[in-house]
Amino acid sequence: MRPQIALAVALFFTCGCGQSRLDELLQSAHSTDLDQQRQALRELADLGSEAAPAIPDLIELCGDSHADVRRLSGLALSNIATAVPADEPGQRGEIIDVLTKQLDDDEPAVRNTAAFGLLTLDPDHTGAQQRLETAMREG
Repeated sequence: MRPQIALAVALFFTCGCGQSRLDELLQSAHSTDLDQQRQALRELADLGSEAAPAIPDLIELCGDSHADVRRLSGLALSNIATAVPADEPGQRGEIIDVLTKQLDDDEPAVRNTAAFGLLTLDPDHTGAQQRLETAMREG
């Protein structure tokens, strides 16, 4: 095997890319082990557009009983939406809808993460602006 091909194959398998790695992360994201969920969701957030097949799972996890799971799912969704091309407004719009709902979450960390994500996607998002202004006033 030529060195360039061997390097490309090694990078592919070590970078966490590929469907099997995505499947593993999704399985961990649905785990009952909260630490395992958190780690998987952080990794999904880092994948950006490569995690786009996980959008339905992440939307579901935005309704989880644990605030960290909701927050990290929202973060992953906003990172995916940031990486989604503008000519794919359907996915982006669905993510914006979910993040907008998170602005009303009981937990401040979830609300604030959603607000930052929304402002990354739409700097003029009034609800996100108001959420962060409220957070600053509340300290």
